[in-house]
Amino acid sequence: MHDKGTAMTCLCPKCGASIEMDHTGIPSEGLKTACPVCKARLQIVRESFARMAYGSSSGKSCASCGGQLGTGLNCTVCGVLYPDFFMAADPAVIKRHARELKRQQMLAVFKDVEFSLPSFKGSGAGKPKLAYSAKAVVKGSRAASGMSRSLPALIGVIVLIVAVFGGGYVMYTKNKAEKMYVETYFKALYGIKTGNDLSTKVISRIATEWKSAQDSGRSFAPFPSAEDLTKLNKVKSEVEKIIAKQLADPPDKFAASREGLVKLNGQYGRLHALASTPPNSLPELNDAFGKASASFAESAKSLKSTLPEVMTAELENAKKKYKNLREF
Repeated sequence: MHDKGTAMTCLCPKCGASIEMDHTGIPSEGLKTACPVCKARLQIVRESFARMAYGSSSGKSCASCGGQLGTGLNCTVCGVLYPDFFMAADPAVIKRHARELKRQQMLAVFKDVEFSLPSFKGSGAGKPKLAYSAKAVVKGSRAASGMSRSLPALIGVIVLIVAVFGGGYVMYTKNKAEKMYVETYFKALYGIKTGNDLSTKVISRIATEWKSAQDSGRSFAPFPSAEDLTKLNKVKSEVEKIIAKQLADPPDKFAASREGLVKLNGQYGRLHALASTPPNSLPELNDAFGKASASFAESAKSLKSTLPEVMTAELENAKKKYKNLREF
């Protein structure tokens, strides 16, 4: 660089072209510009005299007067001793130097410290537990003072690690809870479909026997057998228990699906009631059965339309697991 009053000329580190500018307008944090020849992005940076040893003496200009610096201890133009200087540098190189400086600083902070990363360990209840450990490695008389200086930074790093892994643990437990909810959901759906099929079977048998008795002039008591009634009530009880307790608080994205399941369960309840306590006339039974069956089919169709993508995929797996869902 050479002095032209307040002007200075720096060299592009890419193509070596001369770039002239007023050094008094460069802020302390530097200035971003571009080479007028090769268009490379450049940054005019201010460095201390101590960094003169890290590069060649060319391309450096006195920060006080803009004059060219040589290899001496003072500026040959203004006479300032150990002058700061301006130079043009590649921004990418500056960033690499900054990252390396931070890395060296971190190594210096933790050179006397050894710690292990957090890990998930199973607890007695079978739930993952976050565990970590940290210990100081004593190295001579400087270890204690070094540890005291690095302890705040160590605590900060540990807090950061715990936060990161804690966030991962929260996500893990959330995904696990959602998966469990979906599995329970289809267990309830299987129960509803099983109960519906059983109710349909009982009602159909009652209607057939009732019609046969009427045709032959015999009296008929339209009630299910004790065995059928036990099965009907057992399935209904299990379904109600699952919906009321295990599916009571669904994740937000499954809320609409739960409403659809509750509605379908209501339609199943109508069929269950018909099978458990049929009406007093066969035409009334047939009419109520037809309407309840149609409503159940409509609710089932509506439920499938409310299933989010993850549930739609799981439904196919449930059909393989539960035989009664294959035609759902």
